[in-house]
Amino acid sequence: DSFQLLNPEDVEKAIQLIHEAKRLEFYGSGGSGLIATDAFHKFMRTGINCIVHTDSHFQAMSAGLLDQHSTVIGISHSGRNKDLLDAMKTAKEKGAKTIGITSYQRSPLSQLADVTLYTSTQETAFRTEAMSARLAQLTVIDVLYFALAHLRQQETLSNLKQMRETISQKRV
Repeated sequence: DSFQLLNPEDVEKAIQLIHEAKRLEFYGSGGSGLIATDAFHKFMRTGINCIVHTDSHFQAMSAGLLDQHSTVIGISHSGRNKDLLDAMKTAKEKGAKTIGITSYQRSPLSQLADVTLYTSTQETAFRTEAMSARLAQLTVIDVLYFALAHLRQQETLSNLKQMRETISQKRV
């Protein structure tokens, strides 16, 4: 369902905004914060200067330091997290480009972001809507990462090699 909701033009715009960014920030809280952290874990391999903030105060402080060479990806299942929205507004006021990942087309996040990527979820009797939202959000992050890694193939492969060499020293 999420792949049917993803507008290919919006995906391309998001990839372009990320590719052009000199700084990339990921914001999310709670379960969406875990997705933001996973995104940072992936995107750091591409060579883009990136960071993740799952604390609302750090989101606000960092957003205030951004500029037109920055892109922020805000992740919120509901698209209604006040702290995330405030940080995204600040980032936008400073000139940063904004990408939202949410499940709700009429959410404040979808209205605020320069580009919004939607995920689809269905709640069951066990209230697994949040779990399915996280899986869908992870998939969207993977799509963006693989596309960007392809665009920055040489740098990404070089970084992966260096990271593997460094991490291998942590093994017995």
